[in-house]
Amino acid sequence: MGDDRPTDAQTDAAPGEDAARGAPVRAAPAKKTPTRTTSGRTASGKKSGGKKAASKKPSSKTAKKSSPRKASPRKAEKKSPAATTGETIGEPKNGDTTRSKKLPAPGAPSTRHFPVHIFLSVLGIGGLGIAWREAAESFSFTPAVGELFLGFAAGFYIAVLALYGLKALRHPDAVIADFIDPIRGSYFAAAGMGLLLMAAAARPHGPEVAEILWALGAPVTLAITMALTVGWMRHEFHMRDATPVWFLPIAGNLLAAIAVPPGYEQIGWMIFAVGLVLWLMLQGILFYRLMFEAPLAHGLRPTMAILLAPPALAAVAYQVLTNGAVLGAIGGFGTMLYGLALFVAVLLLVQAPAFLRLPFGLTAWSYPFPLAAFTVAATLHGDRHAHWAADAIAIAALALTTLVTLIVFAKTAQALMAGRLFRLPAAKTDPED
Repeated sequence: MGDDRPTDAQTDAAPGEDAARGAPVRAAPAKKTPTRTTSGRTASGKKSGGKKAASKKPSSKTAKKSSPRKASPRKAEKKSPAATTGETIGEPKNGDTTRSKKLPAPGAPSTRHFPVHIFLSVLGIGGLGIAWREAAESFSFTPAVGELFLGFAAGFYIAVLALYGLKALRHPDAVIADFIDPIRGSYFAAAGMGLLLMAAAARPHGPEVAEILWALGAPVTLAITMALTVGWMRHEFHMRDATPVWFLPIAGNLLAAIAVPPGYEQIGWMIFAVGLVLWLMLQGILFYRLMFEAPLAHGLRPTMAILLAPPALAAVAYQVLTNGAVLGAIGGFGTMLYGLALFVAVLLLVQAPAFLRLPFGLTAWSYPFPLAAFTVAATLHGDRHAHWAADAIAIAALALTTLVTLIVFAKTAQALMAGRLFRLPAAKTDPED
């Protein structure tokens, strides 16, 4: 105890321990550690002690003093400059000890930590605007509310796209890590879906602009779907890796069919088929995972709401592509899709108390967009089948979607003011919180 400075024997015997503490390695004095040549002579030209030197045994006291002491993990953690300043984090590659990656310390604000799932907020706000626009036509509500939400969604989308683009310029490795992640990679579909929502929002005001936005958003969404599907087939995933987030690329193709401009209906039908078939394929996988595997992590449980998006969007897309057919087999299939969406909505509504007990995270933006899609589907269904119950469901869905979106937006603004959107928690237990 007393003096904590290492002895000469400590610096000679355990330089790795000093490095673990973060302290510089000190070389022993040359007179105490002579350099031995191949001829048995020291660097000064004199012969080494040989057997006589070897025959001398150190006393027990000397041996105790020269024995190296093990480094305390707590001391090493405190003294390590990487742990305190975050200046050098990561191991050198290919044995090159001179190369180290400069990373911010845990808890330091940085665009590296800007989350890709923030694009869900654009879908939620824009979807709410579309829902209010449809409700204004069906129930004679003021159209200003929907246009206000859509205008704000457009500006917010540009801001989010710029911030994530800045992350791509400064930290391309972080963007690649997001894309190849089995969970975060699916959120890239939301970026392309934002263009499709903007196309739907711009159609009443500028059909030419809407067509350009759709021509950009549809190929981007389809390409992301293709890349993610290839990744699912090539990489070895476990059943626990399957989450409702995988439905986002599928929802993107259904949204492209909804926003299809006049004259592109045949392409809209083909994209609709891609989204419909992929949805039916993954639906069984997701339900098997939810039933027989471990429950989703707390940070991912809000993504259960994404289960509502494919049937609701499929019902809306079918009505758009068939011009609102009501009778016969054509109209019956649209009613089937809406009925399935209604079943999933009630299934999620029953679990609302469990969702309310979850701590807030940015994955809470998984709620608004599926609710908005269901609201639009319910409104269109009420237009085709005039009944008070259909109208009541549509109005109740609109009120719930508006309330949920405003609450999630307020909590997100609070997190933004606190700087948590650009910050990686020092002690992170759930990657999606």
